[in-house]
Amino acid sequence: MIVIRAAFLSFIWSLMNDLSYLMILSLISVNIPGIAQSIQASLLGFIYLDILQTERWISSLVPESSNLLDISSDYMSPLSTQFQLSGFSTKVVLLNLGSTAFFILAFLGAHLLAALLSVMADCCQR
Repeated sequence: MIVIRAAFLSFIWSLMNDLSYLMILSLISVNIPGIAQSIQASLLGFIYLDILQTERWISSLVPESSNLLDISSDYMSPLSTQFQLSGFSTKVVLLNLGSTAFFILAFLGAHLLAALLSVMADCCQR
């Protein structure tokens, strides 16, 4: 059973390694034919695990001339066309993170809530 689990984990690790190569190769400036670009874009969308499809609705939450984040139009443009094709449409990291930003915030919120509840449970037991 342990051998099967180790083989499965090794297989998953090798798949993740291949996906990381695909993500890195998309940042190299190589011209790709038209149909292959759409296939690569859909694969990168799957690899980035943008389950919430934040590119469709996050722009309405953070307008281009936001006083809160002080984002100028220069930062809203991509670094290069290659980065834009890879899914990094702005220079703002929070906008490029997509679903990952919300997953990190939920993870931190859950841990803060657990810590708060633990402190409250210790205070209530006394």
